[in-house]
Amino acid sequence: MRKCAVIIGVNKVGTLTPLTAAVKGAKEFQRWVLSQNYDVKLHVDEGGPVEVHHIKDTISVFVDSRVYSLMVIFFAGHGILKSPNEEQWLLSKADRDVGAAINVQQSRLMARITGIPHVVFISDACRSKPENPLIMAVSGTIIFPNGLLPFNSRTKVDMFYATTPGDPSYELPMGDATSGYDGIYTKFLLKGLKGEVPEIIQQLHSPRTGGWGVMSGELDLYLQEVVPLALEESSASLSQMPDGEITSRNPMSLADFDQPQLPVVNNDMNPAEAVLDNMLPSKSDRKPDKSTFSRAELEGNIQNLIEADSHLKKENMYSVPGTSLVTIVGAGDISFMSEERIYQQSSGEHVLDLLIGTGTRGSSLLVIFNDGSIAPVAILSNFDVLLLIEKEQIVNISYSPAIWSRHFERSELFDDNISMARARIAAKARQGKFRIEGYTEELMWEASFLRNFKAFDPTLGLYACYAYAQAGNFDQVRSVYRYMIRDAEQILFDVSMLNSLFSPDFNTETIPSTIFPSLTQGWSYLPIKPELFHPMLRELSSHLKPALWTKFTPEGGRIFQEYLNLYPIEI
Repeated sequence: MRKCAVIIGVNKVGTLTPLTAAVKGAKEFQRWVLSQNYDVKLHVDEGGPVEVHHIKDTISVFVDSRVYSLMVIFFAGHGILKSPNEEQWLLSKADRDVGAAINVQQSRLMARITGIPHVVFISDACRSKPENPLIMAVSGTIIFPNGLLPFNSRTKVDMFYATTPGDPSYELPMGDATSGYDGIYTKFLLKGLKGEVPEIIQQLHSPRTGGWGVMSGELDLYLQEVVPLALEESSASLSQMPDGEITSRNPMSLADFDQPQLPVVNNDMNPAEAVLDNMLPSKSDRKPDKSTFSRAELEGNIQNLIEADSHLKKENMYSVPGTSLVTIVGAGDISFMSEERIYQQSSGEHVLDLLIGTGTRGSSLLVIFNDGSIAPVAILSNFDVLLLIEKEQIVNISYSPAIWSRHFERSELFDDNISMARARIAAKARQGKFRIEGYTEELMWEASFLRNFKAFDPTLGLYACYAYAQAGNFDQVRSVYRYMIRDAEQILFDVSMLNSLFSPDFNTETIPSTIFPSLTQGWSYLPIKPELFHPMLRELSSHLKPALWTKFTPEGGRIFQEYLNLYPIEI
């Protein structure tokens, strides 16, 4: 089987600050793939704008040939992260055309229907929140053809990013970020791929081909170690921590070599750790990465969340059938609005308890922040809600069976497990993303742990579905959905949506209990099968604000209220 590569380099996007190294890096990457006998197509903006339809045409030719076992898609240029897992690679006309970008998450999903066993995305781009409202409106385009094959969990999709999405406090405005990433990532990426770091070259576990190669896992670990240190040594004012999501394993290699001269290394160490242990300063001498939480901070976050979770267990506060108790921690002077009334919070109380009518299918509570932005919260019948707010953001939403519901007594037996599962997820959310780290096996283990408690908190079923989708195990997405349907419990929109995208036998008559994606990243899935969803959702997606949980601009909040009127709640 053969290998192919689609290489994209865009220095200039409309009025954004021009880059100087994107095209240069793309051409250097092209020279390397040619040395490895890839079939390659280069798209750069030296001779004119890079158009998304040109890239789609290139990928269609490669996919339709049915002769490739590996496809690498490399991008160097401007990137934005509108919200967790809502990432766009900007092409030349992105400031004038909302579709003139590559929607990374959607394209990643569609890579699983190409029939290519191994697909790799490499992004040497910023992952900053856009400040330009024209860029914020970009929704991007899927670059893979549609309707080829069923979604395939055996297809391995690896993601390499030049930088991580940091906590919102540390994220850089795009204007500042562009000058700091002057091809450093591509430079060290190519060092590893060219065989200049022999300690990350491994013998291939393939009786048919044999040989030696560089696998994604070792390359990812090497980059995460070496790039930040290179920036420290260059006295750069910005920190850059590469990120990766690797699902492939040996013998799926990116670069192949004859038997190399390998140095003697400590057999107890990973090859990437061994080379870095020899060539870089000791870990005790390294500066802490300020873009992420320390272990102590994360542990503190988890403890705070567990304590907040216990607030729902107050003996003197409970809901009655047809209502839901909503406990808001960090309420401050924020306002809230349900279908029944407006709650103007002027007292500045830290903890606020509201009793909201749910009807038979549930309802919605709108959180109205001081800047006019609005975050909708799904109120489910038979469940009480805990809402945690910090710095004008919803940090966590969790549900507990109401004291009168049939799941209440059983949930009491698993209190500690449920609280820890919620806290682990929310601690990850404070990093600016919901994504479970690790190889496919680790993703599956974490998803299985979360789904065990989905009857007691529907958000855990939601998180499990996203984790299974991330790992490419769509059968388990369907399994979670079908269990929740059989159990006659509340189905969050996200769970129903993920099932509908990947299930060949999806029943369009099954109506979820909520009418919008709870997690912002869920909105990026809607264009994959737009015919399944209300067209107003497409309009709303252009009014999202960067956040883990769905949050709209003031104009988006107005449109959302119109959308709610299409679905009257039974009181």
